[in-house]
Amino acid sequence: MDLAAAYTSQNQRREALEALDLDAETFLKYPELALLKADILDYLGQYQPALTSLQLIESIAEAELDSNADRLKAYSKSPLLYPVDFSMAGYQYRLGQLYRALGNNKDALIHLEAALENNPSNLKIRLACAETHSLNMAFHSAFDLLSELNVEQKDQDSLDIACLKSELMAFMTTTNPSFDQSQQFTTGLVTYPRLLALQSRIAASMGELEVARTYLDEAHKAFFQNNNATPSVNVANISRRQMTLIGMAEAALELKDIALAVKLYQQATAILPDQPLVNWRYANSLALAAEEQRKAEILSITAHAPGNEFLSGANQAQFNILIEKVKNTLEQNDWVCLKARGASAFEGEWQLMVNYEPVWKARMQQPQW
Repeated sequence: MDLAAAYTSQNQRREALEALDLDAETFLKYPELALLKADILDYLGQYQPALTSLQLIESIAEAELDSNADRLKAYSKSPLLYPVDFSMAGYQYRLGQLYRALGNNKDALIHLEAALENNPSNLKIRLACAETHSLNMAFHSAFDLLSELNVEQKDQDSLDIACLKSELMAFMTTTNPSFDQSQQFTTGLVTYPRLLALQSRIAASMGELEVARTYLDEAHKAFFQNNNATPSVNVANISRRQMTLIGMAEAALELKDIALAVKLYQQATAILPDQPLVNWRYANSLALAAEEQRKAEILSITAHAPGNEFLSGANQAQFNILIEKVKNTLEQNDWVCLKARGASAFEGEWQLMVNYEPVWKARMQQPQW
């Protein structure tokens, strides 16, 4: 184990995996090896092999991981192993994150909630659980997990929790969005793209559109600079990227920059598969872009129109795929309305006086599960 950890500390993860190429009996005898192997595979973006590694010890994990005090004490004193969470809560957290990466939010929540029950003070676990609820569009359930927290924004997890609280407040008060939590951020954190996107939305809600545009441009620049500098594709990192893209896309929608919103949601949907919130908002953005382009053509005002490409067969096909994916997530009336409006916009049977936004507002005013 120390050899694998040493390779990992030197960024030699392929060599670390070779050191952990062990038989099943060894993993069952030392289940912490399976967690270490899963972490390395997760870092490399090999989510299914990482999950398989954890599933190998599923039958003995609960009995073994927290029971050997001497072994845990030895790990805590190791300069290489002390940062690794070998607890049962850590095991459940890893399972939840990997199921989430593979598009299985149902099993992800089962394991993340079990992890949170074992360690309710762990911000990383609480954040992952709340984010998964958010991506399932269960905004009130997500907010309930965070509402009593007063984080100091001293690390990445606490900063993301503060951002998510504000984003959830906006989703739940869409007719008059509230961003109170985001206004408590310290000025030293304004280089974080997710926060910059929030600041853009705050400014837009106050009518300060030029300021909002500046914040969004800064968020976009910072995001892609940071993205290029981040080598790890572990679930925590890619989840953070996806949530940041969602925030930037919503900021773009606030500024009526629908073309940018479509682009950002396209990128967000490619990060983690089949997340209901991303699929829905991407479909919304595609339909809205098609409507705005139709409106521009009818009124002969094309200066700020999204562009003819947003009426393409490819975009219509993408919309149809997305709308089917959220069929069992949206309320039936909302789904039928969204599907009909998208079809009308793409096929040119668009009605000038019908506003697309009530579909969104009606959905958000309904009780969340």
